[in-house]
Amino acid sequence: MGKLKNSLGGYTGKLGPTTAYELNGKPVIRTVGKITKKPTTGKLAQWQKTSLTNSFLKSIKDFIKVGYHLEGLQKDQNYFNAAASVNRKGVRGEYPNQYLDYSHLLVAKGNMPPPLRPTVETKEDGITFTWEADLQTPGTRKTDLVMVLAYFPEHNRAIFLRSGERRTVESQHLPLPNFEKPSILHTYISFIAEDHSKISDSLYINQMIWAENR
Repeated sequence: MGKLKNSLGGYTGKLGPTTAYELNGKPVIRTVGKITKKPTTGKLAQWQKTSLTNSFLKSIKDFIKVGYHLEGLQKDQNYFNAAASVNRKGVRGEYPNQYLDYSHLLVAKGNMPPPLRPTVETKEDGITFTWEADLQTPGTRKTDLVMVLAYFPEHNRAIFLRSGERRTVESQHLPLPNFEKPSILHTYISFIAEDHSKISDSLYINQMIWAENR
C-alpha cells in the first residue's frame, strides 16, 4: 500500500489492479492481487482469525467508532482496522478450532486510567455497573463519562452506552432485551473524557447468564 503526497483528484474506487480511497483525510492507493496458490494452513488460520475478529467488531461497530477513534488517528488507521489489529491478539486455539477469548478483548483503547474496581450485577430489567470514582489518580476528571457494553455471543449482538453517567456517579444501569432462553453475556467498561479528547482501555468484568422473561 502506498500513500500519495497529493490529492487523488476526486477519484476513489477500483481501477484495474489498484484501488484508491481516503484514510483519515489522506489519499491512499494500493494494488489488489489474485490468489493463485492453494493457501497454507498458516494462511487459513490467519483468515479464520480475521473472520472471528471482524464478526465481533461488526456487532459493536458503533461503539468502536468512539472506542478506537483516537487509537486510529495515532496509528494512521481507520477505527475498525485499529480495533482489528488489537483484538486479533484475543484469538486462542489452533486452526480450524480457533475461538475468541472475550476476557482478552479491548472494546476501547487509550491512555486515560482505566476504571477502578468495576463490578456488574443483574437487575430485573438489565444489569448495573459500579466502579470507584478514583479522582486522586492523575488523568481522571469528575466530568469523565462511563462507557459500558454487554455482548451476547450466541446472538452476535451487543447492547451498550457510549456516553453514560459521570465518573462521580459510580453507577450505570444498562437495560437488556429478553431472549427465548438464558443467554451468555460478556461485560466491558471504559471511561471517556467529556470532550472525547481522551479515553481509557476498556476492562473486561466478567461472563454472566442473562435469564429472559423475568
